[in-house]
Amino acid sequence: MINLRTCWPIIRRFYIKPVSATEPMGWSYESTKKWTKPPSRNRSKDIERLRKFCTILKVEEYGLTIGNFEELEKCLYVNKNLYVMSKGNKISITELDSIGSFVLYSQISQWIDKLTELLRKNTSVIPQHIKEKKGLHPLVRKFLRQKNLLNIARISTPDSKVSNKVRLIHDHHTFYAIIGYLNLNNGQEAMTRFLDENIIKPILRDVVKM
Repeated sequence: MINLRTCWPIIRRFYIKPVSATEPMGWSYESTKKWTKPPSRNRSKDIERLRKFCTILKVEEYGLTIGNFEELEKCLYVNKNLYVMSKGNKISITELDSIGSFVLYSQISQWIDKLTELLRKNTSVIPQHIKEKKGLHPLVRKFLRQKNLLNIARISTPDSKVSNKVRLIHDHHTFYAIIGYLNLNNGQEAMTRFLDENIIKPILRDVVKM
């Protein structure tokens, strides 16, 4: 049961703003080498990373289709200028990143709005507007840690030369890109249910202690 009088400061603190589709990624270790696909020598370990992602988030249990594995694999390499094919369309990893973060933001925002409306109906003092806003990244960062989904991104630079901050940035964008790819290859109803149950509710439950 939500304590309506104590939830508002928490919700306000973690309220989210959308990630701009034009926001530059600013990769610190981006290679200038042009790739058209991931190197075949990495295939077995890439399979392990994607299998881990799909198992932890129960992708198959929600009836989601992966589409083409070789295309999904490209999402692990967010610092490369790769393109994926989805239903006959050529889409960049940057676009998948934007799609994934936007879809997550939109649905989380809807849930936040529901909680906000609940507070308006049951709390005597309600702020006129939300002054403090947080981005999507802090919520996703904590979620990835809790779900043991860190280090999923592929970085060409040796691990010993990659800072934790840069590693986390790559993991964020890989996560968004995979969500974006799944979103393009599955129906809205199945995708909404998958995101709500496996990602959004756990994030918000941790925030407001549902």
